[in-house]
Amino acid sequence: MSTYMNPILIKLSDSEHFLMLQTYDISHGKSERFYLTKAALSSVINDKRQSSIIENDLLNFCYCRRCADEICFKLFWLKGNWSDDLNGYQQSFTIPISKIQDALCSVVIKHLYHTVSNEKARITFSSSANEAIVEIAQDKLKRHALRRFFRDNLNYGPKEHLTIHRDSWVDGFYFQSMNSFDGGIVLHEAQVIGRNGKAYCKAYYGIHT
Repeated sequence: MSTYMNPILIKLSDSEHFLMLQTYDISHGKSERFYLTKAALSSVINDKRQSSIIENDLLNFCYCRRCADEICFKLFWLKGNWSDDLNGYQQSFTIPISKIQDALCSVVIKHLYHTVSNEKARITFSSSANEAIVEIAQDKLKRHALRRFFRDNLNYGPKEHLTIHRDSWVDGFYFQSMNSFDGGIVLHEAQVIGRNGKAYCKAYYGIHT
């Protein structure tokens, strides 16, 4: 049994104007090579105004953003077929900036990433968010929906710090990260038919970015 949860081995190596990235995990084996532009990656590291970049290589694409002293990667490995259907998988991981800087200096880097047991981000509620929660608590359906949301989501690890604000436009909330990303927590309501054939109200909160 592995000591780590969902381990991903990442290799970074120099290739002229690019960094070549390749991953390996138990579920998917060795990935294709993904070529990241050195200049774009350097801008995320060195320019505080450059919060994120999106790079593509053939059908694959990668979203990178700075998270304190690490770079967060979200990679989408995609393949198409003769009927223009797409299939593939995604990987999310972080790499310390110090290791990426070494790779930019032509050092071959191998980094083992593993998840941190789904630890929650640190969360601060603004006064407007607290007021909204008091109102939501009066509605049993919405109260349980919001409780489930905070139980099952925002598992970004203790290094992440989120501030939650009220967002009256979407009847929900707006969250902002200390590390330059944000999103909405939006209420969805619908009617579902139970096994007894009766209609029941259903509510849940989902993340919109």
